Amino acid sequence: MGKGFSGVIMRAFGAQEHLATVTSARWEAPHIIRIDFRSDTLLYPDGEKPAAWIRCWFPDPEGGNKLFQRGYTFLDPDPATGTFGICFLVHEPAGPASLWAMKAQPGDDLIIQRLGGDGWELTEPHPPGYLLVGDVASWPGICTIVAAAPAHVPVRVFLEAAHDHDRDLPVPDHPELTLTWVRTQDDARALVDA
Repeated sequence: MGKGFSGVIMRAFGAQEHLATVTSARWEAPHIIRIDFRSDTLLYPDGEKPAAWIRCWFPDPEGGNKLFQRGYTFLDPDPATGTFGICFLVHEPAGPASLWAMKAQPGDDLIIQRLGGDGWELTEPHPPGYLLVGDVASWPGICTIVAAAPAHVPVRVFLEAAHDHDRDLPVPDHPELTLTWVRTQDDARALVDA
């Protein structure tokens, strides 16, 4: 199957293909599926930085020969076991990634590449605080940053909720975390206004 122009560019920049195998799948919310994977080659042996992300290739849902690329943030990467999770936002109309995720079963394989996306650097000295802003699609990345932030540094998070159950998504405990869920607005200004 072909990866098109994106695949050519990634290959030109030296991105290697890795195979990841589904080990489990579960719904985190009515529109978010977490799929856990295992790969012998994908994770960095020394560990992953917060908000590290990868590029996944999904088959054409209409049966064509083209693969479609989407980016996702690692959840709970464990280099010792090669395991990690990815959360998929299921939406309508469903695209190639959503359709694949809704059907994924243990034993299914996915082609994954890395090019950039090595994660977020926690700098020293630490800043006086962190401000993180995003919608539910950014929730996994924001969670990894909150989990890694030093306990004494304030973290202010604004997350946009498109659905009431978005507010039930788990966010790591942090002693200096202030979390505000912001309801989506039709004019797409919810986060700006907050």
